[in-house]
Amino acid sequence: MGEAFYLVIGGLKHEHALIFASLSVLLQVFVPYHRYAPVLKFLTLVLFFYVAVAFTVEIPWRLVLAGTVLPTILLNHGYLLMIVAVLGTTIGPYLFFWFWQASQEVEEMRKERSHPRRPLKILSHGGGAELTRMTVATPVGMIFSNLVAYFIILATASSQRAQHHQH
Repeated sequence: MGEAFYLVIGGLKHEHALIFASLSVLLQVFVPYHRYAPVLKFLTLVLFFYVAVAFTVEIPWRLVLAGTVLPTILLNHGYLLMIVAVLGTTIGPYLFFWFWQASQEVEEMRKERSHPRRPLKILSHGGGAELTRMTVATPVGMIFSNLVAYFIILATASSQRAQHHQH
């Protein structure tokens, strides 16, 4: 975000990143989850811009799909750096969606403290629907987060490729 803000208004990159990090921490600490969650949900729509980038720039799709299925392995600095980037972009969104789902469940349980719930496994009525919802939501969230991660990598690679071809 700091880099994007720098591209829009200029200034100092590191300070912009520090401002966004501080703002994020302050919001998480001081804004109640039930008010902050809708904002986070809305902000996840921004992730679809990565998908849009892939369909608005020139990408050699045949090479991309072949490289996705059969990657070329090189043991050099650039390749190892790329592995770290892939793990970061894959694990980051996955953990975000997982944490979001877990926080949502905790918040719903907190709302119902006046009526304590029994574990879903032993409920005779209603537990099955809840378990089914979670059983579906978790894999869908994982698939979605990994697709977003793939498009983040693709968008980054296409911008790096374009920059490399300009010089």
